[in-house]
Amino acid sequence: MALVALSACASSDGLSTGSAVSQPEFTREQISDALDGGLFDTVATDQVVAECMAESGFTWIVARADPSAQIADADFVATYGYGIFSFPDDTGGDDANFVIFDALSPAEQGAYNLALVGNEQGVAPTSPDSCFGRQRQALQRLSDLASSELMRKILDEYQSLLSSAPEVEVANAGWQLCMSAAGLAYDSRDDILAELTALADTQPDGDALIAGKQRELLLAQQDYTCSSPVRAASANAAERIKAELVDRYAPG
Repeated sequence: MALVALSACASSDGLSTGSAVSQPEFTREQISDALDGGLFDTVATDQVVAECMAESGFTWIVARADPSAQIADADFVATYGYGIFSFPDDTGGDDANFVIFDALSPAEQGAYNLALVGNEQGVAPTSPDSCFGRQRQALQRLSDLASSELMRKILDEYQSLLSSAPEVEVANAGWQLCMSAAGLAYDSRDDILAELTALADTQPDGDALIAGKQRELLLAQQDYTCSSPVRAASANAAERIKAELVDRYAPG
């Protein structure tokens, strides 16, 4: 079937996490990208497909970012909370790339599939020289870097230093007081997410579902308000810590 490889090849399934690269040499840019989350931005590899398809005269619509990455956005929080009970994709709709494909003539569809997966039928296996093949190689490179022992060490150290930074600890204590003042006593956001996830796992419906969504919006909006100092403190500490780690692991 045409485009049968679409979802399978566009994901990271099947990538080798046990990379042969155990202790690579990282550049300063690679470490900086990793600490900024760039090594794990698989959405960015969709741009590889878009650029590749453009070379063959076709349009590829790049995937949207994971909604969970937008939790720090006020508009997202006001509408979806943490994105546990509702998501931007709840409105449904056809995949834009399928819409583009369906509008093509049979001959154009064959050429589209040839560019995308390496054969006119649009079926597996995917050619390494195809657009999906190039994306898979890009994903593999990210996987090799992210799964290396040295990168895990750098990332673990970054998280430890960030959570224990004096300004972040002070801001987190202020967050607890701010939430308590609103009648919402929680030790951390993780406790909130655990509570809401457990509630969502019961698959509530009707009034219970409405109540769950309302609870999520209440908690997320108050969390967003109370966490403003935490975001500022974390951003300041992160820049300092990232610079220290880049200098330590990629001097010069």
